[in-house]
Amino acid sequence: MHSNYLKFPIRFSKMLEGKELDTCLDTGDSIAQYLQLLLITRPGENCFDPQFGCAIWDMDFELIVNEGTWKEGFRLAVADAIVRYEKRLENVRVEISIETVERHIGVKKRPELRRKAIVYIRANMVQTGEQFTFSTELFLSPLSVN
Repeated sequence: MHSNYLKFPIRFSKMLEGKELDTCLDTGDSIAQYLQLLLITRPGENCFDPQFGCAIWDMDFELIVNEGTWKEGFRLAVADAIVRYEKRLENVRVEISIETVERHIGVKKRPELRRKAIVYIRANMVQTGEQFTFSTELFLSPLSVN
């Protein structure tokens, strides 16, 4: 089955060479790529739609007084962005888990403790009713993708 959805990153050099651009495997693959883009985009970065993105970026350096309240705000920001911008999904359910992980950075492999948010998304695809699942990991303070 050939998809009409372009695959990220778009390689325009292929088009200039007269080749076809890479496409997603299916609608689910396209939705997953779009969700990743939505989550890693800070509102205001997209000049065509300044509200496009996810408000989790505004929460990244907040002082966390109550982790449960902060986590619920994070979850609601993700759910709001999906409902607003991914119209191919319905019945969106978002779960967040937070973990502390040790990463080794630099030449000397210095240990660093970072907090990681694991985002789980469950929904139904509007067109077919099929169940859709997606998960990704984001490191916090500063927010980054694994």
